[in-house]
Amino acid sequence: LLMLVLGELGERLEKEGRSLGGTLRSIRVYLLPAVALLLLVHMLSPYLPPTHGQVLMALASTVLGLAIIYVILFRRLALQVKTHTSKLFSQLFRALAFIAVIGYLLVYVWGVDLKDLSIALGVSTIALGLILQQTLSSLVSGALVILEKPIRRGDWVRLGQIEGEVIEINWRSMRLKNGGTVVVIPNVVLSKEAIYNYTLTSQQHKDTLTVSFSYDDSPNRIKQVLRDIALNTATVLVEPPPRVVTEGYRDTAITYQVTYFVKDFNDKGSIRDELMTRIYYGAKRHHLKIAGNSCWAAIPPAEITDFLSTLAYFARADRQDIHELAQQLTVEYYGIGEQVIRQGQLARRIYIIFEGELRLLVTEGDGAEKTLSVLTRGDFFGETALLPGQPSYLSGVVLEDLTVVAVEPAVLNQLLKKNPFLALEINQFVDKRKKAVDC
Repeated sequence: LLMLVLGELGERLEKEGRSLGGTLRSIRVYLLPAVALLLLVHMLSPYLPPTHGQVLMALASTVLGLAIIYVILFRRLALQVKTHTSKLFSQLFRALAFIAVIGYLLVYVWGVDLKDLSIALGVSTIALGLILQQTLSSLVSGALVILEKPIRRGDWVRLGQIEGEVIEINWRSMRLKNGGTVVVIPNVVLSKEAIYNYTLTSQQHKDTLTVSFSYDDSPNRIKQVLRDIALNTATVLVEPPPRVVTEGYRDTAITYQVTYFVKDFNDKGSIRDELMTRIYYGAKRHHLKIAGNSCWAAIPPAEITDFLSTLAYFARADRQDIHELAQQLTVEYYGIGEQVIRQGQLARRIYIIFEGELRLLVTEGDGAEKTLSVLTRGDFFGETALLPGQPSYLSGVVLEDLTVVAVEPAVLNQLLKKNPFLALEINQFVDKRKKAVDC
């Protein structure tokens, strides 16, 4: 009856994916028959000759002991914790259980005197300990690491010059993964080195980068630009906010330190690369001289004039007016992924694409992004800058490195006053784009 109950219960638990089901099945298949055999022999022993009864009891006890050893060593128990750090304790438990069961059978069941054997084992253990001193040291170090838990699977750590994610800790070593490389570090090394655990308390990580700019640019302006670049990098946390300080003065440049936080340490490298790339475009956009760069290459006003003259919406404008407009434009540069305008924020300039691609999109109420169009050379955006106090109803994200000519609203309004037809065309285009957003 007990075997039937355990069988039904174990099968139901296994279907539910619980490890206890496997344990109950092992007890039913291996341990219960051995216990039944031991009880049967115990019941029959009074009717057998004393010597035969003792031998049968010893044999039945041995069968039960071997069944216990088999279940502990080779069958999965529900008590086993399925983590890499539990392997050491699982192996030690199995070894101690094996020794205990075998010792019990030899001493209490078969009556073997282990005194001489224990002496021999003691001498052998000393010799073996000297031979395996390094291995035993790793074993003890591994046990201490698991008990103290300064490192867990998934942590990002650094030992000396080695840095990586912990993928396994066992009785002998720790394995770190960095990219496609796995480094195996013996536990004995862990006990001798300082371990830097970047993610023990939180995955959030503080990172710092250093960049140098020319003495020609004021520190306050540079710090504001760097702070804005960091805040506009989506993968950099807004809280705690990025911080920029003047680190020091060198012979040819001023050095600035940007401190920022990322959500996941594993993304540190890619976020640092993205931020460094955006600093380049931001510096070029604001005409700040990065150390070692004397100046940025400029687009000649005559080339801008020729470019504007080819655009359909400037076809009715006088070339001299276009030339005067070109003299008052600024050229700005943006890298892939940067947002030039943001939905819900004021657009302060009108932008005409000189080179590159930009995606216009609208973020809907459920957070989904809807692409309106992809703009290329000659297209313009940021038209809400002509409407004072009117926030942008769409966002513009760079698809390919973007060069734009930026027009201040007051400057463009002067041209529109001289050319009513141009003003009409722009108004019609703005209405058409607004209707596309509403749809």
